[in-house]
Amino acid sequence: MNSSSTYPYSFIKVKKTIEHIDALYELLKKRVHNISHNSLPTYNDHKNFVKNSPYRVWYLIKVHDGYIGSLYLLNDNCVGIFVDPNYDHAIEYAISWALMSHKPLPEIKSIRSSNFHINVSPSNDRLKKAIQNIGGTKIQTTFSLTIR
Repeated sequence: MNSSSTYPYSFIKVKKTIEHIDALYELLKKRVHNISHNSLPTYNDHKNFVKNSPYRVWYLIKVHDGYIGSLYLLNDNCVGIFVDPNYDHAIEYAISWALMSHKPLPEIKSIRSSNFHINVSPSNDRLKKAIQNIGGTKIQTTFSLTIR
């Protein structure tokens, strides 16, 4: 299910090439809702991150000749996704594709759920709506605590 006539999206496994590093950095610059960072990392920090990726699997989402997003799975069954705001309609398809193409890793009590989950910034209404549209259920609210 790399693409179909209805949805021209393909999912390309991220390789540690300059093309993929650059594409991921351009996508990172378009993000408005961030969970893992407060400011844009330097290109070199980003490049090192990609080369030492902590992800179970990582994809670039491509339409025609351009990359419109990225999607990854973590070893705790977390799904991470970013889609360029001009391609909101691709979010539901990309998440559904990931769920059909991969199985969650087995449950480890108190460490890993038996289901996939997605962390969503509280201000990311478009992602929340897309997840609800494909049957996702809100299971928790998470807070960051700063040491004073």
